[in-house]
Amino acid sequence: MLEQATALAARIKQGAAHDDKTRIQMLYRSVLGRYPTRQELVLGLGFLSQSKLSDPWDRYCQVLLCSTEFSTVN
Repeated sequence: MLEQATALAARIKQGAAHDDKTRIQMLYRSVLGRYPTRQELVLGLGFLSQSKLSDPWDRYCQVLLCSTEFSTVN
């Protein structure tokens, strides 16, 4: 899972978007097939801006890949 999260983060960061809001939207579309809600966007931006990690994108991608929404079919 860690390798997949790192690869996903690299793909998102290499995209045309350079701002975190657009990257979060791209990530949600790629992983969950939908755009993030306003609350999810605010939480994501907060995590990315307040994280003490050298590269919080790896961890953020890991969280989405481990989410119930990603791993189950409705």
